[in-house]
Amino acid sequence: MAAVVICTKASVSSLDKATRLWLGRLFVFERNSDRVVICTAHQEPTKEMVNPKRKLHVIILLILAAVSTMTFMAPLCGFMFKCGCVWNWAGADSQCNIHHALPPHCPWCAHGKLGYMLPIVGLTVGQFTGGLVTLRLSGKLVLSGVATLLSLLPVAFVLGYLTILLTSYPYFLTAH
Repeated sequence: MAAVVICTKASVSSLDKATRLWLGRLFVFERNSDRVVICTAHQEPTKEMVNPKRKLHVIILLILAAVSTMTFMAPLCGFMFKCGCVWNWAGADSQCNIHHALPPHCPWCAHGKLGYMLPIVGLTVGQFTGGLVTLRLSGKLVLSGVATLLSLLPVAFVLGYLTILLTSYPYFLTAH
């Protein structure tokens, strides 16, 4: 923030009054004079500038969080709920139990777009938050990127557990 210094002249007789009114200000006495210079420092409110490099780092972390979520969403679903979802390039939900006639049906796949978009948004926001906190504390992009990726598992576990609490799906991190 920028500071502005304002100086005004006053008489020495008004110094006592000025001392009470301007407590904490700088007083400069002029030699051989009955005048005093009162200096006051004010901070100007300025709009804090965002470092363009920091802005780029935040965008990189957001992209990393979104890409890793899209990559790991289906296999995490299959791992946590034992539903049959696999990697995107191996068929994603083609073997998911949502395609079976009898329940139980995968809690993320069974609720359509909403059931799949909520975990995607939750995973992306959770990872991004982990990376952003690390970036804020360390200032290092690589460390923040690693934190973004490592945030995936705890965030997925929390979202999966919340899903199990809200649905009646019988499997969570267990074998059939």
